[in-house]
Amino acid sequence: MIDLHALKGEMIQIFAGKYAGHEAWMDNSQTWHVNKGTDTAPVIVRLRKGKGLVQSTIWKSSFQGFDPNASPHNYTKAVLCQRPGIKKNLVCVTRQMAQCIGARQKQGKMVKVMAEHLEDAFKLQESCGADAICRNIQYPDPNEKEISSMISGMEQEVKAAIEERGAILNAMETNSNKRSASGKTGNNEKIWMDNSQTWHVNKGTDTAPVIVRLRKGKGLVQSTIWKSAFQGFDPNASPHNYTKAVLCQRPGIKKNLVCVTRQMAQCIGARQKQGKMVKVMAEHLEDAFKLQESCGADAICRNIQYPG
Repeated sequence: MIDLHALKGEMIQIFAGKYAGHEAWMDNSQTWHVNKGTDTAPVIVRLRKGKGLVQSTIWKSSFQGFDPNASPHNYTKAVLCQRPGIKKNLVCVTRQMAQCIGARQKQGKMVKVMAEHLEDAFKLQESCGADAICRNIQYPDPNEKEISSMISGMEQEVKAAIEERGAILNAMETNSNKRSASGKTGNNEKIWMDNSQTWHVNKGTDTAPVIVRLRKGKGLVQSTIWKSAFQGFDPNASPHNYTKAVLCQRPGIKKNLVCVTRQMAQCIGARQKQGKMVKVMAEHLEDAFKLQESCGADAICRNIQYPG
């Protein structure tokens, strides 16, 4: 029987694909090879729940080198290193965005949308008070100079977009058809308000009774979800801008964007580093576009119906 422990090479961090978030190493028993024109790498992965080690092959674009003993030189690198779930979800959502036809030309607006969602996440985090979930980040330089603007030259534009978005959401909450953006019911086919129950309060946060259509033809179920987990949704409405069309027609992007921004907002110290967090999201989106373009004819492209 092969001793996989003896074959472990350099430690890596997998942030995309089947083994995202798993502890992994390069497999020294094999050489690097090419599959379908894209570099892949042999790796050894530690499965969860004590299932041991396995050999596998993954795309080079789905991992990076990782030193568990290294001290990150800035806050954002510490977050991505110590909270691999954030790295995984950030890579996932930016690559989903990059697959949307026309997104490259709207890159600045896509960054604005990410900034808006992060601001919403911070507001939600702050509204939870003592019940808020907080994640500690080990960072050796707490006195590093702050970056006060969300993105250089975009502060006022982003602020205006946040205010506009809040007004739209408040108006949309009167609709009867709702879309869940996060939680257990996130990204289900359809969801409606449940008229058989009244709104009630749980742990100081408003929740709502809903009816959800499950996938795979499993029918309808009654449930209760947080108000912060959904927004109004009109399936017949024509979105008035590209980014709204993306979030409406690709609910997986909306779900993952809400998820990763809320994870970021839970990190202690993230509010003070908000500009840097937005910059990191913008950098990941740029990397996603470069990866998308490098795939050429093999790239996955998602059409967006947009009247403009």
